[in-house]
Amino acid sequence: MPEVVKSPETRNTTDPVTEEFRVGKIALDGCCRVGKGEQLKALNSYFTSRGVPTMVLKGDGTRLGAGEAWHDLGSRYWTHRHDYHAGLHTPRTEWDVDAYTLARENRVWLGALGDIARISRSRFAAAILDRSIISRATLALQREGSVEGKLTEEQMWPPYLQIPGEEITYEETMPDILFNLTAPQTVLESRISQDDYDRAFRMRAVYEYYDDFLRAKDALPESTTTTIIDLDGEAPVSETTGVILDHLAAMYPEVDQIRSVSPMYEQYTQ
Repeated sequence: MPEVVKSPETRNTTDPVTEEFRVGKIALDGCCRVGKGEQLKALNSYFTSRGVPTMVLKGDGTRLGAGEAWHDLGSRYWTHRHDYHAGLHTPRTEWDVDAYTLARENRVWLGALGDIARISRSRFAAAILDRSIISRATLALQREGSVEGKLTEEQMWPPYLQIPGEEITYEETMPDILFNLTAPQTVLESRISQDDYDRAFRMRAVYEYYDDFLRAKDALPESTTTTIIDLDGEAPVSETTGVILDHLAAMYPEVDQIRSVSPMYEQYTQ
């Protein structure tokens, strides 16, 4: 269910009803170059241009840490980790380390997003996750080798990497809704340009992860409650965005209510 953040203050001493602010956890997932970036940008523009508190967060993998985007704060740690993975066939367990770090960061950001929604008196806030539980399951399948049936929560989040007092649970990392973009492997390869600074890494990701991405959705733990929507990664960007917004409007009444709202400063949100 979508997360609801309640204000600690009541409106007055005679009205004990607390104000509620819904924080929607919306994820996009899929293999490298499937079109997540375009949809992340489109959704961020859609919500922010209509006054909805919004954050784009990395849900699995690594982040660049270059400090060139507001949703990727400068970080020597992440710059090191990104370069580390780009240059080597790194152990699967090292990706688990980064997943835990991202999850702990996101715990703080989600709390901040709830506070922003409360202070701004918004009834809805959007956390848009770049990668999520399908990416996590893909890595778990590769780490565990041949796995029949469902992964366990412990295979998704290895217990030996937990930090006492800061434990990450599978339930906490599940988004409300996840849009799983797919496209043929040859199409994904064709989208990697010759001058892409991460070309070697992206090519490796397309060929080493593709088959496991296809089976990861069906291998998610039995406890999964996330709504998963499969989308065609070859469809026009605007068409896919429209389909996503239709699903979000059906899940969140607040998204349906803003569909008639004209965007503010439209020239800056495209």
